[in-house]
Amino acid sequence: MCPGLLYANVSEFKLKLISDRWKKVTVITTMNTPNFLYRTVFGNAINLALNYGTFMKLGVKSYRWINLSSVKLKSQSKR
Repeated sequence: MCPGLLYANVSEFKLKLISDRWKKVTVITTMNTPNFLYRTVFGNAINLALNYGTFMKLGVKSYRWINLSSVKLKSQSKR
């Protein structure tokens, strides 16, 4: 995500998408923390930061977060 290529600064707190192709975003992350622990104890920080801190400012209406948790505990074939 680069300024001038994907978005432009409208003001200090507002961004605007340059391309209309980015109406939907899917983010895939991996972590070793179990999903329930991350969401309850750590407050789901990645999802909140991406959704409210990035995509909402850009005007992306549809945002999906896929989190693959406890990766370290899974076998190589499941990874």
